[in-house]
Amino acid sequence: MKSVISKLWTLFNARQKLKMVLLVFLIVGGTVLEILGIGAVVPLIVLLSQPDAIQDNQILQQFQQWFQPDSTQSLLLLTLAGVIFVFMIKNIYLFGVVYYQSRFLYNQMIEIASRLYKTYLQAPYSFHQKQNSAQLLRNIQMTELLVQGVMSPIVVCFSEGLVGLCIFILLTWINPVAAFFITFALSMFLGLFFMVVRKKLYHLGEANKDLHGLAIQHVMQGLGSIKEIKILGRESFFHRAFTSQHEKFIRSALSYERIAQCPRLYIEFATIFTILGTLMIILTRSKDFHATLISFSLFLVAAVRMMPSANRVGGALSMLQFNLPKLHVIHDQLSQRKSDIDFSEDGAKDPIPFINSIELTNVLFQYETG
Repeated sequence: MKSVISKLWTLFNARQKLKMVLLVFLIVGGTVLEILGIGAVVPLIVLLSQPDAIQDNQILQQFQQWFQPDSTQSLLLLTLAGVIFVFMIKNIYLFGVVYYQSRFLYNQMIEIASRLYKTYLQAPYSFHQKQNSAQLLRNIQMTELLVQGVMSPIVVCFSEGLVGLCIFILLTWINPVAAFFITFALSMFLGLFFMVVRKKLYHLGEANKDLHGLAIQHVMQGLGSIKEIKILGRESFFHRAFTSQHEKFIRSALSYERIAQCPRLYIEFATIFTILGTLMIILTRSKDFHATLISFSLFLVAAVRMMPSANRVGGALSMLQFNLPKLHVIHDQLSQRKSDIDFSEDGAKDPIPFINSIELTNVLFQYETG
């Protein structure tokens, strides 16, 4: 993962790096609001389960001193209104983060595709002699998948992982033994699954990349030489060649989709099994039913929030592993040509002064072997 982050970082310019750092801080702020939203449920649960337990809860005591309600019912209504307000602010903020994140990522899609195309245009002629134009076209098209399949999943893993870490800290404050057991069990379930499918997903992504290029190559060869193909009657040959490669390309994508759907079902069962199983053990061994009920309710709220997070992380990891070969190709293409290419606005050279005549003396040229 460290090498992946390093390669992605080199694709950003100085301004984009600053925007990325800003995105990280925005995600951290969203995580704080997420935990505040889950924590706001605790006093509400206390009031609903034990209306007379205000003196035993510091949060409710502070809340009562601020607003000085006339009765427990008024305090309950104020608490409900406070929870609604917290969730409203949280969702408005998270909407802004999602907007900024999507705009940043899609601007990266435009920027990287533009840089790669300019790299190919300004590369020396000998470079194009050694390259198949279908592969270059495939690489430019892959910039979209680089953003959607590598950058976006990494952002998802970071944001949801940060939320999971903060929920773990909150649950540790409530019940450390249960929190450690649930975290350990879920990490084991998730790690075991990706140990099994990680290499398979990478190989599928590698094959998908190569087959996509071959399919484009057959299309360009067939349509680019349509006159000769018509004269020689070779339509069926090019049709079979394209269909064969495109079918393999679609099959590799289908295999990925099948594997990518597994984490959602697997993680959903693992999350419910682990959390509810732990809570069953707590209920059978606990003597204080009301205290257990509060912990139980908070763990259920955390489970409701963690389940979609775990599903998103599982899907993001699958997508990331499948699309890693595309990152390696685009990074190598940009880094290999970077030192040889002038990225000036038009790439034009200084004009050669012309006075009387132009003479070419001892000029030699030889094409590089392809």
